[in-house]
Amino acid sequence: MRPVKFRAYNTKPNRTSFKKGHKKLGGFVKGSKHTEISKDKVRQSLLNKTGKLARNWQGGKTPLQIIIRYSRKMEEWRKKIFERDNYTCRKFGGE
Repeated sequence: MRPVKFRAYNTKPNRTSFKKGHKKLGGFVKGSKHTEISKDKVRQSLLNKTGKLARNWQGGKTPLQIIIRYSRKMEEWRKKIFERDNYTCRKFGGE
């Protein structure tokens, strides 16, 4: 039977661990608040950025069927049909 080797703890420094005196990037620490000026700058930079200009744009990967199904035009069409049929089933007559 082989002897079991025990490795002493903390023999090798962990490069991802927190180091004493370490400061966060930009000096922004947990719990601190953004100023109103910085909030306004972010708001202005994101204003009217939709589609390809939006920061989370992923190349238009939503299928066409989903785009059509949730479009405003489809919603209006569906509402008109319900109103036309008085919110009853045409096939079964609201049974």
